[in-house]
Amino acid sequence: MDIMRNNKVRSAGIGGVLTWPLLLLSTPALCAVEVIPTLALETHAYRLKLADNNDADRGLAQTLAPGVSLTYDNSWLQSALNIEQKAVIYRDEQRDNESYTDFRLTNRANFWRDDLTLRFGAGQSYRAASSNLSRYVDEITASGDMAKVQTREAGAGYQFDRYNWLNAFFDVNAAQASTDKSVSAVFNDDPFADVALDNQTLTGSAEIKSKNRASKFFYGFRANGQKTSREFGEDLYSRRGNGVIGVPFFWRVAMIAQGSYESNSNLGQVNSQFANYRSYQSVGGGFEWNISDRSWWNLTYNKINNFQGESEYIGTQFNFQPSRRTKLTGSLDRRFFGRTAELSGSYSLKHLTMAVRVSDSVNSLLALNAGDADFGLFVCPPGVAPGLASCFQPPTAQYRPQPGERYFNIQLPGEDLSDALVVRRSVNYTIGYDFSRLKLQLQLGERRDIYLEQDAESQDRNASVNANWQLSKRNSIAATSSYSKIKFEGETGLSNSFGNRQGTQASNSLSFNRQINEKLTAGLTARHTEIDFEGRELDYQEDRLSFDIKFTF
Repeated sequence: MDIMRNNKVRSAGIGGVLTWPLLLLSTPALCAVEVIPTLALETHAYRLKLADNNDADRGLAQTLAPGVSLTYDNSWLQSALNIEQKAVIYRDEQRDNESYTDFRLTNRANFWRDDLTLRFGAGQSYRAASSNLSRYVDEITASGDMAKVQTREAGAGYQFDRYNWLNAFFDVNAAQASTDKSVSAVFNDDPFADVALDNQTLTGSAEIKSKNRASKFFYGFRANGQKTSREFGEDLYSRRGNGVIGVPFFWRVAMIAQGSYESNSNLGQVNSQFANYRSYQSVGGGFEWNISDRSWWNLTYNKINNFQGESEYIGTQFNFQPSRRTKLTGSLDRRFFGRTAELSGSYSLKHLTMAVRVSDSVNSLLALNAGDADFGLFVCPPGVAPGLASCFQPPTAQYRPQPGERYFNIQLPGEDLSDALVVRRSVNYTIGYDFSRLKLQLQLGERRDIYLEQDAESQDRNASVNANWQLSKRNSIAATSSYSKIKFEGETGLSNSFGNRQGTQASNSLSFNRQINEKLTAGLTARHTEIDFEGRELDYQEDRLSFDIKFTF
């Protein structure tokens, strides 16, 4: 009980620290140069079929959602606030009327010739707590079962790049994620209890390096630290560091030496496959080829030193930038959980854009849900209805969304809201096409979560496509299709009351949209969703017909 009480005090303290800077920095945004009020009216007719009920559940719901988008932008401060209040009114006796408040606040301030950056943000949204349904159910069909997820974040970064022999970067970030409902792995008697969770994450990083790896001598040293505080579970902390030194060998080839170090907190129980979790070190050397002033590739032979003895492996790092349209950076190395890969790449033409991202991370599921970065190829301006019809492809690969703008992303969250610690490995590949009257976006991805404190693992392979065809100046047709294959293997009764499970989730929708005038748009959408797992306990079907009208004042 003392541990729980201390964690609650710590949660309140961090919340207070984050709240005041948010309010102070967001004050200028209230004098924004652009204010866009909106009002959305929707009518939904739906038919649901659950696994435990052979009869279909039919209903009618209407929503009224006033909202406002405020943006402020000047030479040193960019602020954006998007807020929407949604009231859901049902025409059946099975559900009670509900009200939801969604908002997203972002602030970014630059000082000292943009070398120092301060960041503050907050958000609130609603979703199902369990991954079985969270990708497709929403406030309309899951009345009263939605979890309220709140996030707060504050950070600062400083970069120094005045000299070729010294570049420096420092960054610190504090984040808080909370939910009023969760799928908790802590409560064995009722793992799906409506338990509120609160996680705080503090991260810091520092790096010093030479500016150009093509010089006669180059170096680079980087250190990272992370601490995640959980309300009920043990805290997780991690410290990592790596360094590299390079000297000329012949022509454009350099000889390099490198080393890495990782230390993690002493958890009471760790998955047996992570034998090197507590401490991990490696040293190695190899050769690096400087292909050009902006491109390089190295290959190293490394030796691991741990309590199990010594072992060897081959690692590589690369940075390819053959043109302004193409960029590909990545590495293949090892950490305590085995092979680790990082990859980030983009390729841009006038009408075609491609992007790929591969990453590994270790944190709680709740913290990872709050920290999911925007990943997409189309950018939507503030105050518009989400969809390809109103979004655009950035003019360059270096484009950074302006205040109020967001990436269009149709991959909705699919993980449990839980404080379970996982090693997450994810791959995402996206293609965007925009020419004449046609806009297309294809997303392919795979995510694998290995639970750190349990003998459990989940895998999610997904694909989605969104298309928009502009029939005329005012009329357009949009189609969306998404499919995911989910597999979970683990201990029954912890975060998984149904035992091992495997199934598919699919959703298809077709919309007709009309812009009546510059301020008024209307749309008609038909959607079918089907979730099919082995056995009938988690099966779900939904058919929905929606009509919406949106006013922009």
